[in-house]
Amino acid sequence: MLGFPDPSCGSNLNLASGTSSPLISANYPGNYPSFHYCSWKFTARNHLPAVSQRSDSPDILAGKRCRFMESRSVDCGVSQSGGGAGRRSGMSKRSDPASGIDRIIGGTPVPSQLKYPWMAWMVNASGQFTCGGSLINDRYVLTAAHCVSSNPSGTFMVTLGDLDRSTSTESRSIQVAATAIVHPGFDAPTSLNNDVALLKLTTPVDFNANPNIRPICISSAAVPNPGDTVTIAGWGRVAEQQDPVSSVLLETNATVIDSKTCQSWFGNDANDNFFCAQNAGKNICNGDAGGPVMFRTSNGTVLNVGINSFVIKGCFTQFGGAYVKTANYVDSFIKSNTADALWCPAA
Repeated sequence: MLGFPDPSCGSNLNLASGTSSPLISANYPGNYPSFHYCSWKFTARNHLPAVSQRSDSPDILAGKRCRFMESRSVDCGVSQSGGGAGRRSGMSKRSDPASGIDRIIGGTPVPSQLKYPWMAWMVNASGQFTCGGSLINDRYVLTAAHCVSSNPSGTFMVTLGDLDRSTSTESRSIQVAATAIVHPGFDAPTSLNNDVALLKLTTPVDFNANPNIRPICISSAAVPNPGDTVTIAGWGRVAEQQDPVSSVLLETNATVIDSKTCQSWFGNDANDNFFCAQNAGKNICNGDAGGPVMFRTSNGTVLNVGINSFVIKGCFTQFGGAYVKTANYVDSFIKSNTADALWCPAA
């Protein structure tokens, strides 16, 4: 096989028939430091480029942008199918926490697990589905504190890589035991302030063995503004004041609204640690709690900018939902409790 010299980062290369990827030469990965991030684009006509097994995608197609990385260094916030919306969880006025078994109201089915490869759902010690969450590195899932506060010292089973909870054949999922770390300032039932928790997985995720599972990016600077479009997703209730939950992951978009309107719905519960978002006829509800509010940046990276927290009791869609501002906790609670994790570079 003919080959190219090792390319520089960001190169665009055309591969002709019989030409191999330069990145499987003996020089790679020796010329790059550990956990180095680099990307290349290969284009091939009528054949697949010969790609290194270090790629984070098991099914790279001709012309598709692919990322190669050291054995455990993977991109965060990268999905393999674009766009998206989401869902949320619920609480009453005085705000109703979205725990229990429900899914996004007015949402549409997510077409592939690869769209949101960080999505997680959990069951409690009784085996009952309770909440969602999002993987933020190789060892921790970010969720809502009210999802775990009733049994903070208990063990929770977290499922990653799933799409349809009713079957195991549509995606490659894994289930991992986890323990909870609840924000010390969470003071329910007085309020839902600091409704943030981490689930520490007993076994870190092996991203090489599970290429369909990836963490979502977080940032202390990523605060959504009124007018921004965000996506919510989850397996919660699908109708107002009704109990049926979704077995399939649902998504929808919502628009971030101003704090004055948010407080008119939720009063003092909607303090500066929260923002609100709304979409007519759509809402998060019980079972959506803990799941991510997602924002796609101009370069395609998906950020977790919020945590599904609470809604008006009954999940009425004329009111939006309240979401924890993830950014408020990145440099404090999250980083101080995840020092043993492998954090991934943003795409």
